[in-house]
Amino acid sequence: MSFRVASWPSACDVNPYRSLFHAALAPFGVHCECDCHVNDAWLNSHAAAIDAIHLHWPEPLWRERQGGWSAPLRGVAGLTRYVRRAKRLGIKRIWTLHNVESHEGASWIDRIGYRVLASESDLILCHSQSAAAMFRRKYRVGGSVVVMAHGNYDGVYPSPRPRQEVLRACGLREDRPLLVAIGNLRDYKGFDLVADAARRLRPHVQFLIAGQPHAAFDIGPLRSAAAALENLVLVDRQLTDQEFSDFVSASEAVLLPYRKITGSGALLAAWSLGRPVIGSDLDYFREVAAPEPAAARFFAVGDRDEFAGAISAFLAEDPTVGRMSSRRISEHFRWERCVQPVAEVIGQWQTGRCQR
Repeated sequence: MSFRVASWPSACDVNPYRSLFHAALAPFGVHCECDCHVNDAWLNSHAAAIDAIHLHWPEPLWRERQGGWSAPLRGVAGLTRYVRRAKRLGIKRIWTLHNVESHEGASWIDRIGYRVLASESDLILCHSQSAAAMFRRKYRVGGSVVVMAHGNYDGVYPSPRPRQEVLRACGLREDRPLLVAIGNLRDYKGFDLVADAARRLRPHVQFLIAGQPHAAFDIGPLRSAAAALENLVLVDRQLTDQEFSDFVSASEAVLLPYRKITGSGALLAAWSLGRPVIGSDLDYFREVAAPEPAAARFFAVGDRDEFAGAISAFLAEDPTVGRMSSRRISEHFRWERCVQPVAEVIGQWQTGRCQR
């Protein structure tokens, strides 16, 4: 029996997460039929064609609403009406909690929106036990909370170009190790720690920071650091899949000196490309890396001395150990394995529907 899902926002974005998620669920009879629109008219016209709506990253539903200071509150009110109407129409409500709260901080309006979704959703998906526990402490949950590990990115990125070619194009040296910090540039990711490590470890270690700056991110300090340090290169723009593959594969490890996190595609992308990570000692990183300890090295959050020391200690070890461990843990997070808890819940829904 087929189970039909409409997803919001559009799956046509930079991160292939949702297309991988939908493809993995298809063998279980769960199909993403269309992108949903969060308004009553769309819901009424599609009620017979879908079995569930699935929301990701909901903040724009109220943050980006036009119409003055009260617009965000009207957005939350509209979302409340929408999910409650979906329930009356017999449509299940699914919410993937990619982050317990927005990376740039949550306002009181954000928390009202989260509270609505926590109480109204039939199924809330979290990417770790630690994130699920944190969420339950913060909000009263009305439906089921299911931990679904974030899947890997196997097959997404193209084969990398030769390391020599990649380094030469970036103005980097071939005879020195390279560490990369890659992904959208945002304050919580600790790029200032990467610049500090480059200063401490120059000239023997090279660093590359690459990604599109977030609207709230002050790129000035990183540009100044890259201009002053011969061993630090900054690529402050959106990367192609080829560039992402090239940069990660040319490196010894991916740096994740995050200040907070409850889910990370960058972590799984690094492992998918066979590179270990050096990251902050956060609950999410510890939990996800547990099956293969050699795939990750940790340091105290925000500790610049310990971060530089972790890099030096990592570079003194045999690189093949971390790379082999990274590939093994990537295989552990195959999408068809990760989505099984979700498929089980939907199967239970379908069984209940048939019995009724």
